Amino acid sequence: MSLEPVFKGTIFQQLVASGTFSLTFETGVPRRYAKNLETYKVDYDSRGHSLSRIFVGREEEMKRIAMLLLQGSISDRKVCAVHGLGGIGKSQLVAQFAHRFRSTYTAIFWIDGATKDSYVRNLAKIAYRVVPDAPPIDETQPQKVFQLSDAVNSWLTKPANNRWLIIVDNVDRDSGGYQSTSSYYSLDTLLPGAPHGSILITTRDASLAKQFDYLELRAFQRNEDATALLAAMSGRDQGGNTAMLNHVLSGTKSWLC
Repeated sequence: MSLEPVFKGTIFQQLVASGTFSLTFETGVPRRYAKNLETYKVDYDSRGHSLSRIFVGREEEMKRIAMLLLQGSISDRKVCAVHGLGGIGKSQLVAQFAHRFRSTYTAIFWIDGATKDSYVRNLAKIAYRVVPDAPPIDETQPQKVFQLSDAVNSWLTKPANNRWLIIVDNVDRDSGGYQSTSSYYSLDTLLPGAPHGSILITTRDASLAKQFDYLELRAFQRNEDATALLAAMSGRDQGGNTAMLNHVLSGTKSWLC
C-alpha cells in the first residue's frame, strides 16, 4: 500500500530510531485518504506566537510533548498541558513545537485562553478560515461571536477532520469547578468535544495541568543549556567564552528560562 508521508522533523525521527515509540500510529496515510486530509488542510500561520531567534535547549521537553501528542494514533484525541512559572518559556516552547511539527497536522490554531471571552473570541476568529461564507466577526455582537465559535467547533468534530492541533495559551483562570470570581471559567466546558484532534495547553496552574497529560517546565537544569542561551542572547561565540558565560551564569541561573 502506498503511503503519503505525514511526520517529519528531527525530534520525531530520533524518537522512532531510539525505539521510544512502540509505533501503532500512522507514519503515513493511504493515498485514498490523502484527498480527505487535503480537504481540511489550513495553511500554517505563526502570527500571534512569534518564534524567538534565541530559542535553545529544551530538547528533552520537546521530546516529552512529542511523546504525549504523537504516540499512538495521531487521529485519537490527546490533551497535553505545559505548566510552570510565569515567564519560564511555556508559550515559546509550544510555539516551537507547533513550528517544528507543522507538517504533522492539517491545521494548527492558537487561542488566547486567559479568559472565557478571549477563548470564545479567538475560536470565532478561526471561522473565516474554515467555515464557507462565514461573516466577518463583529465583537460588539456576542451572540454572533458564539455562533461563529460553534461553527468552528462543528468543523473540528467532523469525523474525517482528525489531524488538527489547537494551542490554548495562558489558561491561568480555570475555576477547577469552583467559580470563585467572575473572571474564572471552566476550560473543560469549552474544549472541543470531538473524540479526535490534539490540544496543547499552557498554564501556571499545576492543578489544572494535572487533569491531563502534562509537563512541568522549569528553569534550565543543565549548565550547557543555560550557557547556550546566554551566548545566543549576547551574540558571543559559546565555545570561546565558556568561562565568562559560566561566571555570569552563576549569578543568573535562578531566573533563566
